[in-house]
Amino acid sequence: MNGIVEFLKVCSLAVYHQLAGILGVFFCFGLLLFLLSRLARWSFVHIGGRNLDVYFTGWLGTPVHELGHAFFCLIFAHKITALSLLEPSDKDGALGYVYHSWNKKSLYQNIGNFFIGAGPVIFGSLVLFSAMYFLLPNSQLAIDTIFGYDATKLSTSNIHASVNDVFHYALSLLKIIFSTANFSSYQFWIFLYISLCISSHMGLSLPDLKGMWMGFMFILLVSFVLNTAALAVKIDMNNYTRIINHQTGILAAILIFAAILSCINCSATVLLLSIFRLFKRQREV
Repeated sequence: MNGIVEFLKVCSLAVYHQLAGILGVFFCFGLLLFLLSRLARWSFVHIGGRNLDVYFTGWLGTPVHELGHAFFCLIFAHKITALSLLEPSDKDGALGYVYHSWNKKSLYQNIGNFFIGAGPVIFGSLVLFSAMYFLLPNSQLAIDTIFGYDATKLSTSNIHASVNDVFHYALSLLKIIFSTANFSSYQFWIFLYISLCISSHMGLSLPDLKGMWMGFMFILLVSFVLNTAALAVKIDMNNYTRIINHQTGILAAILIFAAILSCINCSATVLLLSIFRLFKRQREV
């Protein structure tokens, strides 16, 4: 009995370390993007009004959000039953929607729910990266910095070192994005506006989070089964994990880049809208 318990303990620890290594960055910065997006939208709705949210950022941010869901629906063979890229609803406050169905017996499609739910964060980050590529005057320098960042060295066992590493990476990107020369380019300001629109609408709804949780449970199950089988025949799954980490490292770096932009845009949004609200109240008095 003790042998079985120890075997299951080893499998569980292996699954934890592997998923933390592969998905840890996505969870951390996905959560950060979610919170920043929520705060930015709250500021628009409660300070500037719902129409400001729709017409100033929603017209672009919402379609990108919904396309993120739709993109992964196609990747994971889900059937899109209804799609609206921008349709504000007074009933629940939603600005758009994607309804989809899938084969409940398909492991692949069930795992897909995780990526479909997280679609706006992943897809939105890629769109932000594309906007930077085409609009930022010194984009090549920023791209070299992003591609040169080794996100695989981030570790859950050394949080302080990981935070310090991300901090220095963020500073390097900020210096590139907000270089003095960029301020004189109209393309730079267009890039900032696009990043504001997209980052303000990366937040996930409760159905999105529910879908992610469903998909994650299947990922967890598959990982446990694979590790159990590998341990039984003495195969080191960590070698395969390192390969996957290397492949997903660039996407993780792009997520961090998106979180940096979202943080800047959210801070500026809250500050400017608060000043606008204060000015408006003074005029009313």
